[in-house]
Amino acid sequence: MTTPRTISYDENNFETIQLVGFRLQPEPNELVIYALVLYYEVARGDKNRPLTNKAGRIVVFPDVRLANTVVSHGDSAFRKYAPVSIEQVFVYDIPKALAILTSGASDPSGDLVNLINELLDFVDATPFILPSNYRTALESFADYATFNDDIAAYLDRTDHGRVLLRDSILWSIGGIVMNIHVVT
Repeated sequence: MTTPRTISYDENNFETIQLVGFRLQPEPNELVIYALVLYYEVARGDKNRPLTNKAGRIVVFPDVRLANTVVSHGDSAFRKYAPVSIEQVFVYDIPKALAILTSGASDPSGDLVNLINELLDFVDATPFILPSNYRTALESFADYATFNDDIAAYLDRTDHGRVLLRDSILWSIGGIVMNIHVVT
């Protein structure tokens, strides 16, 4: 019989669970799907990960009121945060981020870089391996855009900068969608 592992917490622990949404369609027919994400997970070296079910699929849901039902699908690292607050939701606006990528010169609100960082965490929770050129494109842009909102200076250095980043984002979304479990 093994002894359960206990994680000690101190003032440097920033682990938290957050309700996030991905806006797939803008108004007037807005479509948002939600997920729970564990940020700065102590047991995994302060990495972030979305809640997955026992089969390893990312659990998503169409209504924030399902968050407390969904948290029961997660492992003990997620369940310890029940009940989940649904008062604060961070929504990643995919159409807006893609519009910024396609023709924007700057991203002062960080819509694009924040989406990319979240997509990388979600892709890492799937069984799919992000092609290395796509991972490099996403990570390099995120490193740059975290500290610089002049995205045109970075993306327009090459003829394919925006196209490669767009393709990388779309591949990531596809990989994620192929590995979700929808709770209704």
